[in-house]
Amino acid sequence: MLQSLIIGFGRAGKGLHHHCLRKAYQLGSHADLFNPHVGVVDPKFAEIGSSQPNVTSFSHMDEVQGFEPANTVVHICTPPELHTNALLEVVQRGYRMIIMEKPLTTTEKELEVIRDIQNIYRCEILVVANWLSSSLTRSIHALIKSGIYGSLRFITAEQNKSRLSRTLANPSHHNAFDVEIPHLVALALLLGGKNAQVVQSEVRDMRIGEHVIPNMGMATLTLHQDDA
Repeated sequence: MLQSLIIGFGRAGKGLHHHCLRKAYQLGSHADLFNPHVGVVDPKFAEIGSSQPNVTSFSHMDEVQGFEPANTVVHICTPPELHTNALLEVVQRGYRMIIMEKPLTTTEKELEVIRDIQNIYRCEILVVANWLSSSLTRSIHALIKSGIYGSLRFITAEQNKSRLSRTLANPSHHNAFDVEIPHLVALALLLGGKNAQVVQSEVRDMRIGEHVIPNMGMATLTLHQDDA
C-alpha cells in the first residue's frame, strides 16, 4: 500500500490532490492502493489549517518521519517557480515516485534542470494532466484515429473560467499561462500530435474596477502541429 506525502498545502495540495486521494480511498475500489494516512509538508500548515483526519503535518522535509521513500508517492504542489527546489529536496532524500502539479515549470532553463535531476536520480515524474483521463477525451481521440470524418484539420480549445475572487485571495499564480493553458496544451498534443511549435501567444491583465492584476486576465496560445 502506497503512502502519500504532499509538499505544499495550498489550493492545489489541499483542495485538489488531498481531496482526490480521500475520494479514491473512500470509493473503495482502490482501498489496497491508497493509504488513508497522508503526510503534508508546509511551513504554513498551522495557518492553512485542516479538519481532516489522518493528516500528519511537517514544517520541513527534515522533520518527515514514517514515510519511507520505497512506498511513498510525493505530490509536489508548490508554486511552479519552487518546483525545481522541491523536487531536488525530495529526490536527495531517496524519493523516486513524484507527481507534480501543472505547470511543471515556466521556463526552458528550469525544464532542463528538471530533466537533469530526473536523469541523475532516476525518478519517475508524472505531471498532472487530468483532462487526458476523461472518457470524452478518449472518445474524441478514437474518433480522430478512425478517420471516419477525414483527417484532422485544426483544433480549437477554449475555456472561460471566472477566477476573480480566487485570484485576489491567492496570488500564487503570476501568469494566466500557469492556470488552464497547460490542460489545453496537453489535450492538443494528445489529439493533434506531439510535434508542435508555438507560433503565437498573448497574455492580458485582469482588471477589477481600478484594480489591475498583471498577466492574469487572459492567455491565448497558437500551435502549429505537423500531424494535424
